[in-house]
Amino acid sequence: MFLKDLADHSIQSLRIFAYVSSMGSVAEAAEALKLSQPAVSLQISNLERQLGFSLFERSGRRNVLTGRGQDLYQKLLPLLERLEILLVDVREEEHLTKPKLFLASVEGVGEFWLLNRFKDFRAQHEDSRLFLEVQDNDVIIERLLTGRADLVITTKKIEHPNTVSELLMEEKLVPVGRKKDIDALKSVIEKAKEGERFWEQISWIGYGDSFSTETWALRWLEQLGTVIDRRFKYRHQVNSYVVIRRLLMDAMGICVAPLHTVEDLIANGELASLESKKFPALGNRLYISYRQQSLSRIGIEFRDWIKEAARKYERS
Repeated sequence: MFLKDLADHSIQSLRIFAYVSSMGSVAEAAEALKLSQPAVSLQISNLERQLGFSLFERSGRRNVLTGRGQDLYQKLLPLLERLEILLVDVREEEHLTKPKLFLASVEGVGEFWLLNRFKDFRAQHEDSRLFLEVQDNDVIIERLLTGRADLVITTKKIEHPNTVSELLMEEKLVPVGRKKDIDALKSVIEKAKEGERFWEQISWIGYGDSFSTETWALRWLEQLGTVIDRRFKYRHQVNSYVVIRRLLMDAMGICVAPLHTVEDLIANGELASLESKKFPALGNRLYISYRQQSLSRIGIEFRDWIKEAARKYERS
């Protein structure tokens, strides 16, 4: 029967799961939701029982998503956001007349750099409605090609008729962690002898493109001329920058991550990064893509505005 499987689940339990996933903490989610910690924990336990698998693993004081939990979170969040938009639309009739712009972006740049600029643009265009979805490359490309997103930012150049794909900017990926951890990494590298496997002395957090959690740390070390073998170990392998930020704050290791994902924490001294001529940042290209003939007025304005914001960011 239609929607039969939804009978076992409540919107509230799914919403609570989304909060704990994004914050990496039952306590922080409970505070944000104005619920007690036991109430939040009970909802998560009930959801796990209904689904038949674990959603989180404990890592110190943090709740880290399991592989299946991460998959559910990435697929569920945009659906909950679209449901919220729908409910607002039917409740507030005046919203129906405002022009809409749907954006989609890969994780990292979408959650941090783009979101901050997104808020600035929306403040200047109060007559419009803007929506942002963060997803994996392939999902985002599918959103654009099927008309469910107007503008997308990906790490892949989209080759498709009637679709324009332009270089937006180069991400800078650098080792990030607590200052003492970054100082230790620098010291170990500088004292290492040729062929010495010094990376084994460092606690690494793995993250990379899509679901490959090894990519960036390995690439950064190889850029230094380091020989890598299968004994390279990670204390954590994570596919969420929100979780990575918490692990870094808790001094759980070093992650090679896009600088813009932690620029606020570096600016206030809570984290440090390692970048110099001797330790250059990795480059990662980001592309902005859109369907040329179907871009609305607000879409054109945002495209031009975000491209200029990217140029300013690279110059800075």
